[in-house]
Amino acid sequence: MKITFVCRGMREGGGIQRVIDEIARKVIDNYDNVNLTIISDNFSDYMTNEKGINTVKIPSSAGLTKAMKAPRYLHVLLAQPIFLVLATLYIMFNRKQLGTVYNHGAGQCLVQDIVIFHSCHHAWVTTKRKTGKKVDKIIAYLSPFDWFIMACEKINTIKNRKQKIVAVSDYTKGQLSKYLKVSKSSVINNGVDVARFRKNADSKLRLKYNLTAEDKVILFVANEWKRKGLENVFATLANLQNEIKNIKLLIAGRNLNNAVHNFKEKYNLSNEVIFLGEQKNIEELYAVSDVLCVPSEEDAFGLVFAEAMSSEVPTIVTDKCGMAKYIEHGVNGFLISTDDVSKNLFINLKDILSGNLNNSLIGLNGRNTVINNLSWEEITSQYVKVALERNIIPIVSDVK
Repeated sequence: MKITFVCRGMREGGGIQRVIDEIARKVIDNYDNVNLTIISDNFSDYMTNEKGINTVKIPSSAGLTKAMKAPRYLHVLLAQPIFLVLATLYIMFNRKQLGTVYNHGAGQCLVQDIVIFHSCHHAWVTTKRKTGKKVDKIIAYLSPFDWFIMACEKINTIKNRKQKIVAVSDYTKGQLSKYLKVSKSSVINNGVDVARFRKNADSKLRLKYNLTAEDKVILFVANEWKRKGLENVFATLANLQNEIKNIKLLIAGRNLNNAVHNFKEKYNLSNEVIFLGEQKNIEELYAVSDVLCVPSEEDAFGLVFAEAMSSEVPTIVTDKCGMAKYIEHGVNGFLISTDDVSKNLFINLKDILSGNLNNSLIGLNGRNTVINNLSWEEITSQYVKVALERNIIPIVSDVK
């Protein structure tokens, strides 16, 4: 059986790219009869060196804009449409050799068998236009990239087309129904490598990140700051200073430099904040943290929350996140409303960091939730099953 994943920027990383990478590894390890192809404009070393993966490189402007050190927005704005057009043409002329084609993110191509919605851009843009600050509202109406992605979503959800539509969470499925009038879709969650993301009690890791044993560490991980609620975390930390001693805010992610610098000055938190930039060994950050706090205004799934839970880290999740489905407040994590984020963050962070709760039990319950529902073995089997059904092939026992 042949399966093809289409996604630009595999080397650049990001949530979608990480999902594809994890599924690819599990397919290679566990399925003998699956021939896997990945179409992108760049690849990680792992993919180019892996004999079990066929890589098809589609040209885009990514190399040029990166060499010019262009802002990321301009980089994506130019590279994504070029990639979409050329990838679509390639698939059209090579359809038989590619088998079941998965379009990851709706904006990667316009011909496919299955579209995986890792988010609903229509929902996010609509929210910005209605509730955002004045400048955000203007940007939401004028942004060419937003219009481009929304056009891709419209085209790839036309009713009389034959592709299957899959959302990464029930939350995203609801958005597709509301904003794009998708009446029939399935859900395949993202997953977690539970062997990689597990509790690590190595005390030396705290020294590596300039943390002491007494520090109470709040972790924020994201590649954007507005939608992920970074300023709310800073504001809450400033208010907690009078309540709890030795609090540190550990921040990791790209494109956050200016925001972190401005908020450190605005809230007078220079000594309490450790900014690491983009990190590859993200599992180490969970190991040194007491709580993960990323109060997203909206998150289609929230892979970072699942990873933290798998690492037995108490996790705060907003009600507008796909992972909210799995959170039982105070049992395996903390579920807060976005209606009054500042108040809810203050209450819950104070309880977690003050030692009033059994954080170890909550962390363990969180890991068990992930193991039982979100392991990559289970998620990968669902991808293979959908491909089999798409090809009208009887499902057989093809796992090694």
